[in-house]
Amino acid sequence: MTRTLLTGGSGFVAGHVIDVLLQRGHSIVATVRSQEKAQAIRAAHPSTPSEKLGFVVIPDIAASGAFQGLGSYGLEAVIHVASPVREKLPEEGHWGGTPNPNLQSFGYDVSRAEEILGLKWTPYEKTVVDSVKSLTMKQ
Repeated sequence: MTRTLLTGGSGFVAGHVIDVLLQRGHSIVATVRSQEKAQAIRAAHPSTPSEKLGFVVIPDIAASGAFQGLGSYGLEAVIHVASPVREKLPEEGHWGGTPNPNLQSFGYDVSRAEEILGLKWTPYEKTVVDSVKSLTMKQ
């Protein structure tokens, strides 16, 4: 089955995703902010072998290069449910006019599936043209 990176492994949504993926026979590498978070998840799945449920500690997913080195895990998919955690949220009065810094840093900087999986981006137009060419070529 698929070996999947699950970001935000200790979060509410990720807890349910872990259950579903394991039930369907997938292997998971979950990112967590600390070893203690990994131990808590492991305690919830005591009969799951470590090759089916592993962990990578990434204290700050918004940090530059946070996901470097994950290519060695043989990942085939990424499910991204993490969000950067800040110590302080802006005061409620700032939500209307000033962007929330948590949302401001969430985006391509932390959604690096192609970097994690070692993929090379292919322009959509090139993919379509190549597909059409292969359909029209005589075999």
